[in-house]
Amino acid sequence: MIIFLIEQIQNPNFESWTYITNNVPFAWDTIKNSNANCSWQRDSSNYRIGKYSIKITINNNASGYDCAIAQAKGVSPSTTYNLSVWVYDNDPNIYARIYVQCYDNNNNLVGASFVGSSSSDQANWQQLSGTYTTPNNCSYLDFQIRTYDTGSPGGSVYIDGASLTTGASPSELIESFNTYPPSQWKEVDLGITTYGLLQRRTNACPFSSDSSCFGIKFRQQDADSTITGLSYLMTDTLDFSSIPSETLIFYWRVNTTGQNIPSTDSIKVEISTDLGNSWNSLWKWNGSLLTTAQLVSIPLDSFNGFEQVLIRFAFYKNSTSGSSTTSNRYFNIDSIKVKNSYVSRFNRLTNNSFENWLLTNLDMMPNYWRKWNNTAPEDNGRTAQLWIKRDTFRYSGNYSTRAFFTTILNPFIEQKFSNPFSNCAGYPLSEVDSFVVISSVRFYDNDTKAKARTGIVWYYSNNTQSDYPNNYTTDQSIWQLYQNNAKFIGPRLGGNNFDSIAFRIRFYNQGALPNAEDGGTIFVDSVNFKIYCYVGNLTPVDVVEYQFNEYINYIRTNINGLEIMPNKPIKVIIYSVNGSKLYQSTIKNKNFINLKRGVYVLLIYNQNKLILKRRLVI
Repeated sequence: MIIFLIEQIQNPNFESWTYITNNVPFAWDTIKNSNANCSWQRDSSNYRIGKYSIKITINNNASGYDCAIAQAKGVSPSTTYNLSVWVYDNDPNIYARIYVQCYDNNNNLVGASFVGSSSSDQANWQQLSGTYTTPNNCSYLDFQIRTYDTGSPGGSVYIDGASLTTGASPSELIESFNTYPPSQWKEVDLGITTYGLLQRRTNACPFSSDSSCFGIKFRQQDADSTITGLSYLMTDTLDFSSIPSETLIFYWRVNTTGQNIPSTDSIKVEISTDLGNSWNSLWKWNGSLLTTAQLVSIPLDSFNGFEQVLIRFAFYKNSTSGSSTTSNRYFNIDSIKVKNSYVSRFNRLTNNSFENWLLTNLDMMPNYWRKWNNTAPEDNGRTAQLWIKRDTFRYSGNYSTRAFFTTILNPFIEQKFSNPFSNCAGYPLSEVDSFVVISSVRFYDNDTKAKARTGIVWYYSNNTQSDYPNNYTTDQSIWQLYQNNAKFIGPRLGGNNFDSIAFRIRFYNQGALPNAEDGGTIFVDSVNFKIYCYVGNLTPVDVVEYQFNEYINYIRTNINGLEIMPNKPIKVIIYSVNGSKLYQSTIKNKNFINLKRGVYVLLIYNQNKLILKRRLVI
């Protein structure tokens, strides 16, 4: 049985906008209390999904709720709906909450309720969620995301990723073939024998613990050898309208070795977005006779947005060569899943803007941070090498961290997290393909005796794996943005089974003598630290951009005799290994695309000359 949620909301991620009606997102209405002064804006600087969010600002005080967005949807009576929305609320003057109203066919209000809890002040995206069961006379529901002031005007929140769904909780498992054909699936089998060309198998399944699977009889000793044509097993319709994108996963093996599929025949996985009128090939068996479970993972991101998707496992049979084999041969498939490719992005830092502080008898330290002198931790105390103080000279908020250091041991402050991947959208750690950390810090470094950088350290089985970039802060009389991105292969692809991670801000003394008379000072503020954990062979676009920038840095520093003209754009072309052009742009116009995991050919031109050709491994 296929289990999936049907998304009711149009434009749930606020990517489509109209400028005709007060610059509001398509399919949404803006509503407000009669006494409220509200503004709604498309925002591209702070979003969770896609490219935009909606920023709601309350400009005055009003009784009751102030400003809201709403969407009315037809619903079924006596039905439980799942409602959720992502909110970025880092403003003490405002909070958000989900509110619903139900109406009958005569537009009479028949039910209303708050759903879930209110947003709380934190520098993270937080999800508000809950369920609502419609009354037995409810015909349509008004889904509202309301905002309230806390007594002071001028508060703003960001809204993204709204959802209204019906059905059971989502299940990754689509089919394990305990019954055949599966409920709601369609089988077309041209075979003329009792079991045919397509059948439920109870032996030689990909997993010995599972006693059933789906088999395609690709070599036939029986009367089916005389049949030609297309046989297939097809899913029920799937809804790919919501973000993130989907990935098709299944396992296969053959029942025995000896004879391959005839050269005129093929086994393919195909997809349709127009109810079967046309089909696109996703995967083709290469004929390998492997008798152990083989994983196939197919990203479906290019089909995201379609509401009625069909997937079929097709056997194209053109041969009549059954007499060449001594027994029937089967291609067995099991554990078919459709699950999200890009799993989750989350911020694990607490007190990332250094607003909360601990005071000891010796020193001050920002809450949740600890200090090291390179060999031992100093949770709150002062060392002779690194002093930490709260300072009102800041980039944002009320405070920053001021670090004064005299050591040559490169001390640092850090936050360390145990079990940091507990919210990878419910996927066990063993299934995660890779982890990506994207971080940024605001440094004020106007001291020639000091520099700083950030680092990431992963811990596993009493070992560590660190990542420190080669770039440091530079002496400037402004707050400078420092970014550090790192990517680590996850356990499913043979990487380490990480159990904790530390984010470090490290300081370096550049004075002539590393002593108290010749130390340096740096201010730190506004740390942004996100962990991406994802499966399904899809690389987030910012990770592709990071890898690309690494190549550009390689060009500038490692190719002797090459002068890259700053006023001449560098042209970038990415090819698949089979020669298909996938992407072309310039340094001055970097509009990066998502690239699936794989091997590509990267060509970089300057002044119409090829200056670098590299294999780009994602």
